[in-house]
Amino acid sequence: MKRFNLLKLFILIATAITSIGVSAQSSSHQRTANIVNETSAPYYAIFNLNETLDLCDNNLDVTLVYPCNKIDYQVKCNALSSFNKIKIDVSTDEGKNYTKLKEHGNIKNTSWSSFDAQINTNVNKVAFLKTEGSSIDMNIKQIKFTIAPHLILTSEVIDFGNVEFNGGNRNKNIEFHSFYNANGELKITGNTNPNVFRITTTKIADKGKLKKVNTSDYAVQMSFYPNAVGEHSAIVTISDGQFTKTITLKGVGTKKAQTITWKNTKQICIGETLINPASALNNATITYSSSNPEIIAVEDNTLRPLTEGKATITATVAETDTYFGATSTKEFESTNKTLQSISWEQDFYNLRLGGNNITLNATASSQMDVTYTSDNENIVKIEG
Repeated sequence: MKRFNLLKLFILIATAITSIGVSAQSSSHQRTANIVNETSAPYYAIFNLNETLDLCDNNLDVTLVYPCNKIDYQVKCNALSSFNKIKIDVSTDEGKNYTKLKEHGNIKNTSWSSFDAQINTNVNKVAFLKTEGSSIDMNIKQIKFTIAPHLILTSEVIDFGNVEFNGGNRNKNIEFHSFYNANGELKITGNTNPNVFRITTTKIADKGKLKKVNTSDYAVQMSFYPNAVGEHSAIVTISDGQFTKTITLKGVGTKKAQTITWKNTKQICIGETLINPASALNNATITYSSSNPEIIAVEDNTLRPLTEGKATITATVAETDTYFGATSTKEFESTNKTLQSISWEQDFYNLRLGGNNITLNATASSQMDVTYTSDNENIVKIEG
């Protein structure tokens, strides 16, 4: 079918859900369909266009968002005789490959045409083509699309990807469009693995009530909480009482990252040992190795200093079914000097200006004398 396309192209572009999915647009203005019925089925939208296809205009395109099952349109032309008439084709564009839906000829004055369309969402345009009587002006006064009840998923598979099991999670939305039966209730009716794939709500809209939400009809958040390593899947069923669609959910639970934590010790005295210098998650077994075993030897999970010096100790945890492996290093010093500590527990709340002096009682593990200094003797002065 030859498609005329001269000076102007009238394009009707889909708008948001608030316009029930279709809108009209010319070179100078944009028209939005009037919502005729929004509380019960059937749902439809009317364009009051009054767009004229004159000598140089041979087609009018309407872009659809949702399926429709009926098209009504009203045209008016100035054809007054059998030698001066208009024929109009209504066609659908599937990937720029127009297929004729309906042909109406001998249009005179004002004429209404109505036919069942059964257009699905794979069709993105409906074209009104003026194929005869090109010298005659034709005015398209009104177009009415009856929206077919439907349930359309934006995706039939939602892949959450890799998520760390037992604590990790990831959220994604199930998005879909629906004009549903007035007797139905739009809701999610099935989830084969609710402990792993969790949903925020199962009731999407009230019975018999059309719900419009910005540019997407509906979005329901699903969360993936893998409870084991490996692949997980579930089937979610969305139903409105008339149509039912299923969505496959899938994700992979991955192993947890292992962490090695060292004790807060850097020096080991010769003659002493350090047992279990590090720890790992889930009480995992740690193996140790020394960069210089002549200075610090490793015996199972114990570090034993042999002579003065330094050595780097490497701690390693093997990979398991649920945890990744891990490696960590720390430098230790072997010394002949005995480490000592200072113990000091004393209450200074009784220290008052002009009050009695307080005797300091810190003690050293070596039994050596402890000396004290004040960083501001104008406030607290040390004597003796």
